[in-house]
Amino acid sequence: MVKKRSTAEKTMLESATNPDYAGLIEDYAEFGIEQLADNDIVDGIPVVRTIVAMGKGYVNIRDRLFLKKVAQFLKAANKITPKEREEWYVRLAKDGPEKEQEIADKIWMMIDATNNSYKAAVHGKILRAYVKGLIQQEEHFYYLMEMVDSAPTNIIRALETGRKMNPDAYYRIGIMESPVPTMSEMEEYQDRQGRLARVGMAAPAFLKNYQYTAAGNMLIKILRDYE
Repeated sequence: MVKKRSTAEKTMLESATNPDYAGLIEDYAEFGIEQLADNDIVDGIPVVRTIVAMGKGYVNIRDRLFLKKVAQFLKAANKITPKEREEWYVRLAKDGPEKEQEIADKIWMMIDATNNSYKAAVHGKILRAYVKGLIQQEEHFYYLMEMVDSAPTNIIRALETGRKMNPDAYYRIGIMESPVPTMSEMEEYQDRQGRLARVGMAAPAFLKNYQYTAAGNMLIKILRDYE
């Protein structure tokens, strides 16, 4: 979706973090997008009103797809309290007035670029974790958003449900890491190789000891703790 107004990004952030819109957003997420332009929801949620206004009341196919992603993003992000929102904006204000716009721009681009509504909802959960203070650093917020966007959807779903996946799949996108083996571990492995070679046997490949990265653990917590 092509950005047409500089206020659009901020209305996305405002709509996502204002508990006053919670009821309307819940309705919007369940509403038929095909009838959206003729519904009062358009006037009730700033970002929806802005997107529809961009097309002067006409919602084309690309806009509809974008609005579906926006719906799931807002629904996942908006489950916060007024106090949490206020405290978050106080933290943002410390970095200057341009910080809100920077974050709003990033969110808009991520929702526009993501390839399905499920990932848009995960982005909403990540924003909620940032507002609530579970994610403390802005760079960690961006890193998790980008990690989700770069990962296959089935891997993110597996993390959410606890379904087992090949650790290599998690390793490739930064959810798991394989620590460098210690000197004693390597010496033990080489000794085993030597013993097996003397009797004509090959040693199996060195077993990678995969474990979740800090970002992987954070993403799992967000996915499983936030509805």
